[in-house]
Amino acid sequence: PYFTCKEEEMIYCTPFFLSFLLGMLAISLCHKKEDFLTLTDFFAAAGVGVGLTAQIVFCSLLVYGKVFPVGIMMLFALAFLVLFGISFFKRKAIVRCQAITLRELMRIGIVLLPVLFYVSLLTFQRPYGGWDAWGLWGTHANFLFRSGTHWAEDPSLMHHPWLLPLSIVWGWTVSGGENALISMATAILFTLLTIGLLVAALWESLKNRWMGYLAGLFLFSIPFFVYHATSQYADILVGYYFLGAVIYFLKNLQAPSSKNTYILSLFLGLLSFVKLEGMVLAATMA
Repeated sequence: PYFTCKEEEMIYCTPFFLSFLLGMLAISLCHKKEDFLTLTDFFAAAGVGVGLTAQIVFCSLLVYGKVFPVGIMMLFALAFLVLFGISFFKRKAIVRCQAITLRELMRIGIVLLPVLFYVSLLTFQRPYGGWDAWGLWGTHANFLFRSGTHWAEDPSLMHHPWLLPLSIVWGWTVSGGENALISMATAILFTLLTIGLLVAALWESLKNRWMGYLAGLFLFSIPFFVYHATSQYADILVGYYFLGAVIYFLKNLQAPSSKNTYILSLFLGLLSFVKLEGMVLAATMA
């Protein structure tokens, strides 16, 4: 079938939008009626949602023995309905959000829009990423997507956690086939989420909110960070989930709550599924 440019953009955005919806339901699961969804929670929900949909693809491999698109969407629908049902019957505050002024949103946009433009420009210059991206993570994703019931026969798959390849497979499944744009968009998304999560956490905890914006710009100015982010390596995912774990660990120390402990557990669990270094970091924090 032929699609217009706008239709193609919608198709490629769909897997990330579905992940965000699932992440929002998961994040809000332990909220009490008096709790607010903060800006930090929104940046956390997007990354948690990507991790959860990767877990759904993994479950489909165990249930169906292969990447089965219809089965994956059925498992996603089941997970979505279960989380929504729990939240609905417990009457959780799913849409109770912290008030943010238009001026504050514009300031955050001023920080993130240049990041989006520059990171996208660098990512599109290397559509298949660096060596680890096409030689390791991309290869794993291709093998899982194409191999059918033989996915367990690749010995190299057993030496690395699977969150990044599975998240790419999720994008391919929803968008209708293999495309380099999914892995590129994943790298861009986690770069924005990492900077946004840092800015939002400092923005909420410091009296001088400009320090949060400056921290985000400083992180973006580090060449090492930008290089690994645009190389489509799993390191950017490790950095994001580790940052999220540290943020909610500190929040839980300041104000212990089931919400902070629950979100911290989500970040630690997903961190251990990204890379071997993530396992070490998660074990250390646990």
